[in-house]
Amino acid sequence: MKVVLFKTNFWKPKQFVISLFTWSKITHAGLLFEGEDRLYDASESRGNVNFNKPIQDFKNQQIIVYDIPEPEFDMMKYALSKRGIKYDWKGIMGWFPFLASSDPQTVYCFELVLQTLLSSPTINGRKTDVIAVDLRNKLFRKPIDSDDILVLLERACLTPIFIGKAKDYERLGN
Repeated sequence: MKVVLFKTNFWKPKQFVISLFTWSKITHAGLLFEGEDRLYDASESRGNVNFNKPIQDFKNQQIIVYDIPEPEFDMMKYALSKRGIKYDWKGIMGWFPFLASSDPQTVYCFELVLQTLLSSPTINGRKTDVIAVDLRNKLFRKPIDSDDILVLLERACLTPIFIGKAKDYERLGN
């Protein structure tokens, strides 16, 4: 399984606003499963969790890709169990305490990726109950953002396998 993070394009108003709210240079996150070229994500434009378009169709969008070396079956099973779940519109307002929502029946992109990663007992051979105690406690509370994902990947000693334009990304082994 791969984790895909989308860097902010400040010329795109939606991405610029997300960056303002989250104080992050990452505006979106999704997953790529073995044998699948379509991004799996929680999308505000679609309104739910499902497969998106092929990663190369994001064209000039700058992405960062991490390979998660664990067998993906359980993580994929967890992520697919979220398919069709409504997008967490209130959750993305978690940066404003009076607007926040902690509804576990909805999810936005960063939540989906973090929840999926933490559904595995290990990441890169490191026990998630050891390296992610603080993140597990935060898991169903808002806000969860790209920094939470990046912290987890760093604690698991993972580095990106690709940084560049989505149109230039080719799956390893294909």
